[in-house]
Amino acid sequence: MKVHGLPNVQFDECLSSWIIRSGHYIGEQIVLRHIGLLADPDFDLTNPGLLAFLSSLGLDGSKAIVCFRPHTSWLLPIEERAAYCPQCLCDDIASGISPYWRKSWCYLHCPVCLTHMCALVRSRVRLDFHKAWSVFIDECNSENGRVTKNNVIWRQSLSPKKTVLLASRVQRFLIKAHRRPFITIDNTEVSGHEILLVAQYLFERFLLPRRKGDSGGAARGMERGMSVLHGYFSPDQLRILGCSNCSIFPRLVALILIGCVFKIFPLCRFLAVRDSLGLHCLIEGGTPYEIGYSGLRIHLRKDANAALSFIGEQSSDMQSLLEPLIEGIRKARIIS
Repeated sequence: MKVHGLPNVQFDECLSSWIIRSGHYIGEQIVLRHIGLLADPDFDLTNPGLLAFLSSLGLDGSKAIVCFRPHTSWLLPIEERAAYCPQCLCDDIASGISPYWRKSWCYLHCPVCLTHMCALVRSRVRLDFHKAWSVFIDECNSENGRVTKNNVIWRQSLSPKKTVLLASRVQRFLIKAHRRPFITIDNTEVSGHEILLVAQYLFERFLLPRRKGDSGGAARGMERGMSVLHGYFSPDQLRILGCSNCSIFPRLVALILIGCVFKIFPLCRFLAVRDSLGLHCLIEGGTPYEIGYSGLRIHLRKDANAALSFIGEQSSDMQSLLEPLIEGIRKARIIS
């Protein structure tokens, strides 16, 4: 979108990113003062002061809301919006514009750049409002490598290509569910809203954080040896914490497991990547039954009842689609 005298708003650009890029034209101190007043600099479009400021720049408030609003409620916390695609930033520079931060990088269900078909990279530098420039400069200085105290180059391991491709299929599926009222699965038309409700529940189970004596959700297998949570947390707090971390690989694994539940790809595709997922639960074939039986990490009767009650609230078509998952939950090993 064009704004007279200011940089064009780029496709999928965050509000804070565009305002920061406009600072060169209207004054950085003015820009930082207005951004500092926002509860969420990337998506807070309800602040009257901000809307008046945008209007003074020639950007109508209603147009700003359409342009900068998020396309999902699955937003990572502000401090966890640290994942990005280096190739996208290079493309920005190559096209003659300042690098900008994408809205999709802030979404829980989008750990893959669908433009370059690669997993996002988590920033190693502390980010402020100039985060697009900060990570681009870090990429240029380090070339994706980190020098340790022993002068040994450490390089972030890349996610296997097949894993990224499989996760991207599920990511596209969830993006479609956000935009369409109905999605066809197995020749059955299912509500997009219901798909998102079930997918959110699955994300919460697969991404449960690791605690002392508890290996966490099924997607956390590759985090063995890393720090764990200490102290008491309620089940609701654990679900929120698990879905508030921008770590890339667990989100890739969670997407693939969601794809298994909704039968988005043939099981042979799952088998081709299974050994690279680091699953610490018994999911040999990737069937919905296996995921219900052990992949949801349900050990308490009340959790099993809650899961069955939640699925029971969905439509008959959705329940029919999830029947193997339901059967697995019913037969899961319950401790108490």
